[in-house]
Amino acid sequence: MRILMLGKMLSTFIALLMVALPSPSLMALSLSDIELKSALNQILEARVLLLAVDQDELSSLQVKINDNANLKYEIKENENGHYINITSRDVVKEPFLNFSLEVSWSKGRLIREYSLLIDPR
Repeated sequence: MRILMLGKMLSTFIALLMVALPSPSLMALSLSDIELKSALNQILEARVLLLAVDQDELSSLQVKINDNANLKYEIKENENGHYINITSRDVVKEPFLNFSLEVSWSKGRLIREYSLLIDPR
């Protein structure tokens, strides 16, 4: 009986420990919401922050913009950290813009969809 109780306590302790300890995947690189800096009938300028990125991830980072050949990107840094600066090759004339960012690095890969409603100024 005592051995059974001890086994249950040990199982409970291990389960609590697994919940309490942060998982490495919870601290992995992620992408912020998009911040639009331009208006309709202008060259698109938008930013996506790279969240929880470390130097190893940054050095192996590769970005691909899917679903829109008119867009290009550049990885930049400011006082808030590193971000993906997204610009268009041409003036944006349509108020809706959809695309996905595919980001891969040495420890993982993620794809995030973005939809923009671009207002005229």
